[in-house]
Amino acid sequence: MLTVEFQPLNFGYRKRVVLDCTTPVILAHRDGRYALVSPCATEPGRWRVTRFDIAGPTGHTTRATATEAAQAAIDDGFVEVLGFPGEVNDG
Repeated sequence: MLTVEFQPLNFGYRKRVVLDCTTPVILAHRDGRYALVSPCATEPGRWRVTRFDIAGPTGHTTRATATEAAQAAIDDGFVEVLGFPGEVNDG
């Protein structure tokens, strides 16, 4: 089971981390869903926003850049930065 410790970050930091996105980042929506912004495996050079709920992946979209993908996630309400994939505990 995937578990994540939620530690809210101040808005200015969140915005800088997400909009200056150069590495994968995990975001949370207040309704309990998550989004992973990462390089797209099927479209080299593009970035993907993969959305998850408690049951697993629910869909994805791709954008030309990491910043565009991060902005798409923010526009969908994923505004809390949970961290980066290496910081998530699988336990």
